[in-house]
Amino acid sequence: MPVSEIGVILAYVLLLVAHALLVACEFSLIKIRYIVLERKDLDELRSDHNIRRLLDKAKHTSQFIRFGNVVTTILIVALFFLFVREYTDLSTPSLKLLQITVSFLVILVILYFFGEVLPRTLAISNPKRILKAVSLPVFIIQLVLWPVLYSLQYLTAKILRLFKLNTKHDINLLDIYIQIRALGEDKAVLTKQTRKIITNALKIKDLVASDILLPRNQIEYLNINDPIATNLAKAKSHGHTRLPLCDGDLDNCIGFVHIKNIFIYSGNPDELDLRKIKHPIIRFSITTSVEDILQKFLKSNIHMALVVDEFGGTIGIVTLERLLEELVGDIQDEFDNEEKEVVHIAEQRYKVFGSIPIHDLDEALNITIKNDAVSTFSGLITSELGRIPLAGETLTIGNLAITVDEVGETRVISATVEILPTPEGHTEA
Repeated sequence: MPVSEIGVILAYVLLLVAHALLVACEFSLIKIRYIVLERKDLDELRSDHNIRRLLDKAKHTSQFIRFGNVVTTILIVALFFLFVREYTDLSTPSLKLLQITVSFLVILVILYFFGEVLPRTLAISNPKRILKAVSLPVFIIQLVLWPVLYSLQYLTAKILRLFKLNTKHDINLLDIYIQIRALGEDKAVLTKQTRKIITNALKIKDLVASDILLPRNQIEYLNINDPIATNLAKAKSHGHTRLPLCDGDLDNCIGFVHIKNIFIYSGNPDELDLRKIKHPIIRFSITTSVEDILQKFLKSNIHMALVVDEFGGTIGIVTLERLLEELVGDIQDEFDNEEKEVVHIAEQRYKVFGSIPIHDLDEALNITIKNDAVSTFSGLITSELGRIPLAGETLTIGNLAITVDEVGETRVISATVEILPTPEGHTEA
């Protein structure tokens, strides 16, 4: 192989490596921005001199990374045309086009995989280790390219002033610069609870009414056909602020009663007509997004709504409290005495209550249950069996070995779940 050809190949490899290092550095910094939870983690990261140098000059780092990516890409393309010109047969037009097309596709695939996908994947999967590995070579590349970048910035500023354009706004300030700079600010270190709220807020866009509803068989309601004493006793015993008011059953819900309206009623309690103090209740379909429900709640100043199927039958209720719990976790007041819905028993063994929503179970056990037809763990079991199970009955769903512990008339109250190992080494049900 001629020396010149070896030089071209070597130059291409070096440019590809430089491009990959810059991509890995950029995505490591962005990923770390979202995983640093404690001050000690950030201090440990900044203890590395090369990393601290990148963070302390965040603006320069962001500008250089983008500029470096552009330069390496241009040089790789330039080498491609040089290679095609020197080492391909250009005598036949049709052969020339074929050689150029094939060569370009090969270069494109190599650049995309080794220069973009691979370093990006490695950086996202292990950002701290990758950042430590690339920080020194990236700094060296920065020293080489910085005079060129500075000269171009100076020239660009002069040209922009001729057109009376603002030269102070840099597009990099809108993305990676802000993220990198935040790593060096005390106020950017978020607490675990704050991080959880942010993460949950991002997940809300994927949730629908069926994910957060209280199932029909767990709803306590008042019936206008019952004596007022029975309804008052029910309202007192259950302790809820709001209760649906129905004409017979939940499919004929005519509104809801606020407990405050009962307390402030000044007449004879035995003569109280719940229909006169009821409030209107709205309905959502089972597929309504949680974002739309929240918007409607806030706009209408309401806290409760029914969730209905395509035939108008009630399948559950959603409340503002249950929606907010998706953001901040369980909300309990002085009168709540709820048990945890998932209790760790032993290694890979848990006691799970049937009322837990599927997406909460996924998060608690770090699994993925592929069943969009049900919203709760109880519904998952009954859907799998096609009936209400018996206490002590066992079944397997994916890699979950389930033993039913307690059963009510219409639902599974609790079960023991064992997570079985999977060949791939990850957990999926």
